[in-house]
Amino acid sequence: IDYYNDLINACLERGIEPYVTLHHFDTPLPLFHEGDWLSEHMIDSYVKYAEICFENFGDRVKHWITINEPWSLAAGQYLVGHFPPNITYDLGKAAQAMHNMVYAHARVVNLYKSMKLDGQIGIIHILEPKFPISVQPEDKLAAIREHTFCNTFMLEGTLNGEYKDSTIKIMREVLA
Repeated sequence: IDYYNDLINACLERGIEPYVTLHHFDTPLPLFHEGDWLSEHMIDSYVKYAEICFENFGDRVKHWITINEPWSLAAGQYLVGHFPPNITYDLGKAAQAMHNMVYAHARVVNLYKSMKLDGQIGIIHILEPKFPISVQPEDKLAAIREHTFCNTFMLEGTLNGEYKDSTIKIMREVLA
């Protein structure tokens, strides 16, 4: 906390407005070993961590980012496998991690608002447009499914706090 207080103060003294990202592909190792974003313990620990940050830095930091690119993290961990735990093509784990990150984001935003801090808070999504490779119905359906999995699922959770029935239906199809 002392380190970040010094860093934030040094930024402000030099006219630099700090933007703080609470999670940027950087889960502490003990929480990673407990399941990372697949674990409810991770969500609770993340909310507590955010609270500590808000209490200690919220008087000076006015711009907060809850999670940087949850899609990139989930895809890297459970689809492509280039982030630990380096699992490939586990759609169920990717979807669970994405859902848990959106849920944790919502809890942190609600916490921030309840603390009546003077600032802004949000999430950074990366969106990937999906287009069918041909005009064939199966290719169009594949593009819709991938768009729903990669984009709509997290956007609806973030913006609406719930998923539309059509999104749930497509996610069940994708995960079947």
